[in-house]
Order: sequence, then structure tokens, then C-alpha cells
Amino acid sequence: AWRERREAWRLFIRDHPQSPRLDEARVRVIEAGIEAWRAAGEGEDLSRARDDAEAYLARDDARQKERVRRALEDVGER
Repeated sequence: AWRERREAWRLFIRDHPQSPRLDEARVRVIEAGIEAWRAAGEGEDLSRARDDAEAYLARDDARQKERVRRALEDVGER
């Protein structure tokens, strides 16, 4: 279910590029990816979450960088 949530948020981002919820959707993609990894233990889920987090943290308009950093710390990333 977590993978489906991750991809649903990813589709929301694609389909609603002007939404005021866009920043939240980007963070939810990352969090759902981490939860998918926790649930299934597949490295691909964690790698994808890390990639999504890296892209998010590189954005100038990212408003929730600290939340993403905390999520990464919970999986042993900094």
C-alpha cells in the first residue's frame, strides 16, 4: 500500500503543478517511500526515497527541508 501511496502523490505532483499542496506532496512521496522500505525491506524503495529526498533538498522552493532531513535520519541518513 505504501508504494501505491508514493506513486499517487507522484501523480498528484505531475497532474497539479500549480497546486498550493505541491510542497507537501513532494514530502509525502519521500515519507511514503521510506514507509514502503520499512514495510517490505526492499533496498529499491529506500534508494528511491533517498533520490527523491536529495532532489527535494536541492530545491530552492522546498519549505520542509528539516522534516525531510529528520525522515532521513530515521533511516540512518544525514
